Amino acid sequence: MVDGLSRLAVSVDAALWSGVPADARVADEAWRAVRDVRRGLARSPAAARLRAALLLPPSRVGAPR
Repeated sequence: MVDGLSRLAVSVDAALWSGVPADARVADEAWRAVRDVRRGLARSPAAARLRAALLLPPSRVGAPR
C-alpha cells in the first residue's frame, strides 16, 4: 500500500507541477496506484480501517499508561 501511495504522489506531482499537461501514461499510472492502495486498504483488518476513517490513533491494548 505504501508503494501505491508513493507512486500516486509522483503521478499527482507530475500532473500538477511539471508545467506540461499530463498524458495518458501519467493518468494510467495514477489509476493503477489508486487500485493498489484500495486493494491494500481492503486487506487491512476492519478495526484498522475504522480507526483510519475516524482518524483515531492506533490501538495500544496492554500498553503502559
